[in-house]
Parts: sequence; C-alpha cells; structure tokens
Amino acid sequence: MSRRITREKAFQSLYELDITKDDAKKVIEYVKSQEDKLEMEYLRTVVLGVLDKVEEVDSHIQKYSKKWKVDRMAKVDKAILRLGVYEILYCEDIPHSVSINEAVELGKNFGGDTSPAFINGILDSVAKEQKRD
Repeated sequence: MSRRITREKAFQSLYELDITKDDAKKVIEYVKSQEDKLEMEYLRTVVLGVLDKVEEVDSHIQKYSKKWKVDRMAKVDKAILRLGVYEILYCEDIPHSVSINEAVELGKNFGGDTSPAFINGILDSVAKEQKRD
C-alpha cells in the first residue's frame, strides 16, 4: 500500500489521539488490525515521534502561525501540521516538498476551505528555516 494511505492513517491516528488521549500503541495496533498493507514502520515512527516531540513540533507551528495559537487551531489542521512538521524536522528520507504537498492534500480532503493555504504557509516556512540551518 502506498505511503500516501499510510500517511493518511497516521494523520487520523494523531487526530484521534488529540481528541481522546488514548494510548498511542493501542491506536496504532487498531489501525494495523484494520489495514494489512500499511507501512507500519513509518506509521509507528511518525505517530510516536510526533507525540514524543510534540512541544518542539508545536513551537515550530506557533512560530509561523501569526494569528492562531496551536491549542486554538482546528484539530484537523493541527494534526496535519504536526505530521508535516515532524516529517520536515526528523524524516530525512522524505523531501520537504513531498511532506508539504501531502499535507496540503490532507488539508483539501479533511480540512476546511482555508486549511490547504494555512497548512502550506506554515510548512513552507518551517522547511525554509530547516534549509538555512
């Protein structure tokens, strides 16, 4: 199964965890039981990684979100941004442009009318910052 589908499941898992505060490993195991062809290593890495680095990830989101505090953002947008920022910061095998494009697509499919532009703007800024470092 494609990375795109696995990324979607990772986003959905992060969204669920933000709402329910369930145990991440249980959520991952549930996703695994529903889909047999996911890239489970990627799914585990990004979901557990986001949760482990959530303060750092959120600080990058907050830095470029001029009008919105992270805790006031739509939960869908927040989950997508957390996934995208995590990939940009920690997944060296994924080009920044892929992380941004995939996040924008998730925003189109699951977010509101302004989600794609909002997500694109923040992730593009984070990616540009990372290129400078």
